[in-house]
Amino acid sequence: IIKILLTLLKLSKLFNRFIKNFKAQIRILMFNTLKDKVNKENWFNREKIYSSLHSIEELYSHYIKLEPHAFLHAGTLSNTILKEKLNGVNAISIGIDLLKDLTLVKNNNLNIDVFDLDGKAVDLSNSLSDEFQISESLKYFNQNVLSKEFKLKKEYKLCILSQMDYIFNDKEIESLLMKISSANIKYILILTPAIFSFGSTVSFKKAIHKTVDLISIFLYSFKSRLIYKNKDHTTTFRRKYSHLLNLFKKNYFCSYKLDYAYPSGRAYLFLLQSKNSK
Repeated sequence: IIKILLTLLKLSKLFNRFIKNFKAQIRILMFNTLKDKVNKENWFNREKIYSSLHSIEELYSHYIKLEPHAFLHAGTLSNTILKEKLNGVNAISIGIDLLKDLTLVKNNNLNIDVFDLDGKAVDLSNSLSDEFQISESLKYFNQNVLSKEFKLKKEYKLCILSQMDYIFNDKEIESLLMKISSANIKYILILTPAIFSFGSTVSFKKAIHKTVDLISIFLYSFKSRLIYKNKDHTTTFRRKYSHLLNLFKKNYFCSYKLDYAYPSGRAYLFLLQSKNSK
């Protein structure tokens, strides 16, 4: 009997924990931001991977094996830049993604300066850029774009935030936006999988897909809160569709947008244009 009572007590505690987390998720979904907990061990080791590369073919082989969807994302960014007649411009990009960076330099003739906090990855990326003979068009810098000391030292027309928005909280995005706006950067190109939406769509099929996406996001966030509660983790942010755009609306408006499904989720692309641009 005692064992049964102890088992029932444990089940009761687990149930109460479940209800508590469920209610917390419902409250979050009623607002603008949903937090995920991500195990730091899950972040792939760029240093180990980049140090093993010696050719563009090896880079492609790595992405095909581990992140094949990265080709879809890079191609979508490249096609948008081509469509919006932004080929050949000077651009800044936040965060290293060698496949994306290489694609935009090769396909769109961009001159890109990439800023990242990982000093070793920066050094390796610069070495690979030199080895791939594109170092004149692709340079990496170990700088914190959110620091007070950070200043852009040349003119850029485009800022690229590819799968990077979700590591920043709202205040950090607003701080970054102030730097971008004050540097008179005309366009911001955002590609993100970290969006949830309650809005209706013109396509019934698309509405079904987005409903499934929303349920998956809800379940993943709920699971991450349980699994990584007492483990070393980092927090990432998913934002409501309208809330993300509202963070930029003081200085920028959305001139082009699209979304598409891929095997592990849904990606949203936004091209924002400065309200002060001529």
